[in-house]
Amino acid sequence: VSVVSSPVGTDGEGVIVVFRDITKEKAEEREQAEFISTASHEMRTPVASIEGYLGLALNPATAYIDEKARDFITKAHESAQHLGRLFQDLLDISKVEDDRMKNNPKIININEFLKEIFEGLAPKANEKQLNYIFAPDMIDEGKEKSLQPIFYANIDPDHFREVVSNLIENAIKYNHQGGEVTIAIEETNDQAKVMISDTGSGIDKNDWEKIFEPFFRVDKSRSRAMGGAGLGLALVKEIAKQHGGDVSIIQSSNQGSTIAPILPKKS
Repeated sequence: VSVVSSPVGTDGEGVIVVFRDITKEKAEEREQAEFISTASHEMRTPVASIEGYLGLALNPATAYIDEKARDFITKAHESAQHLGRLFQDLLDISKVEDDRMKNNPKIININEFLKEIFEGLAPKANEKQLNYIFAPDMIDEGKEKSLQPIFYANIDPDHFREVVSNLIENAIKYNHQGGEVTIAIEETNDQAKVMISDTGSGIDKNDWEKIFEPFFRVDKSRSRAMGGAGLGLALVKEIAKQHGGDVSIIQSSNQGSTIAPILPKKS
């Protein structure tokens, strides 16, 4: 049952309460989630097989192909990988929405974990010749290395990796060649805030809330060119909320954006 109350008249003279039976709507939502989950799972298997065989064709140890064929197969392999990620995102978002996503939280050192993710994505940043910065490692000129507080969080490592990797990859993907991506950590009361900043084209303030909705894309033409499906940020938001945190846009302009997952700190 959905219950909505609205005041009427002046100075709270009365109230209208509307009760609505939403049993059918909820059943349809469950059926839709089950369909997406089943379809994604079933389609992921053949896509993984296609990706595997294309990978074998590209491996000099298992196959010999000329350069023209290698170019074609490389593009097909990249498309298969993208399709696999899309199905995985659909599967994950359906699990989150109907509370089937399992969490195995552990106490992790956020600084070390972030550094590992940062280094793993460095090749992608280098391809675009970005100034790629991990703020805790920065050394002020003429000064000793500043000491950063160590933050711990009780969070599922795989899910946290998915959140941060998604945001850093977006910062790299939608940045201008030669731009800058910075990852920093800030403390706010009992929370640790991971600040991921870029110097891309930014996000319009009217879209700040919508951007975390499934399938919403700020610039559809740019997203199509980049391969965006509008699921990544929705998944990031849901995972953060499941761990008692959140994710929000701290600032955005035509000079870039700063998006921050906020996690409960473990003392």
